[in-house]
Amino acid sequence: MLPILPHPLRMPPGRPTKMRRKELDEPQTTTKFIKKKGVEMKCSKCKKFCHNKRSCRGEVDQNLLVSYLPWLH
Repeated sequence: MLPILPHPLRMPPGRPTKMRRKELDEPQTTTKFIKKKGVEMKCSKCKKFCHNKRSCRGEVDQNLLVSYLPWLH
C-alpha cells in the first residue's frame, strides 16, 4: 500500500502579501495599520480642525471659497 502524500504547494490566487515573512526570533506585530495618534484633521470646507469634510456641520464661508478657488469668480 502506498503512503498518502500531501498536495503540492501552490500560490493562492489573489494579491500577494505586503509584509515580509519574519524570522522566528523577530518580534511579531499584532496590528496591520499605522496609528494616526497626533495627526490633526482639518476640514477642507470650513478650514477648522477636529473634524473632516464628511462630518462638517458648518456652512461654507464664501470668502474662503473665493480665495481658495480663484477660477469661480
